[in-house]
Amino acid sequence: MKQFNLPAGLDKKGKTLEIYLLDGELRADYKGERISFWHLPEHIIKVFRREMNTMQFIVKKYDLDKIENDNEKLEAYVAATYGIIFNNTPDWDEDNGTHPEITDLDAAKFYGISYREYEVLKLISNGATDQDIAARLNISPFTVQNHRHNILSKTGCKNAADLTRFAITKNITV
Repeated sequence: MKQFNLPAGLDKKGKTLEIYLLDGELRADYKGERISFWHLPEHIIKVFRREMNTMQFIVKKYDLDKIENDNEKLEAYVAATYGIIFNNTPDWDEDNGTHPEITDLDAAKFYGISYREYEVLKLISNGATDQDIAARLNISPFTVQNHRHNILSKTGCKNAADLTRFAITKNITV
């Protein structure tokens, strides 16, 4: 493979990678080389496979559950989630894991909550109090309580613990 200079934010030491589509093929910049996604080390591919199993809103949004072949489904998931933009931010790094290029707005729409409710849910799942959330989002604690009530109603959760469980199982975190 031909060596090349990686953009800022990526390195040649194998600690980061960027994924993109090139001529219809899923490719990765990894260790200073441009390679097929399937030539990545198996432990990295497993990370994406595990993530796909937790990000069901993406699987449903792109009808990936209709793809029977597991490798084809994974490739479609990774292309939809990581192959969208080349933004000089690694899609994966050894220290912090994956960095999907989906938007919070996409996730909020899928779960049937507003974008602001989605922001509140992320903070609730991180253990923030109503006062913390209000200060962070520059809204009143009363508005936070209204958002919390709406989220509980829309998700079928009964309390903050249920919301946290819901957020964690759906990979909705700060």
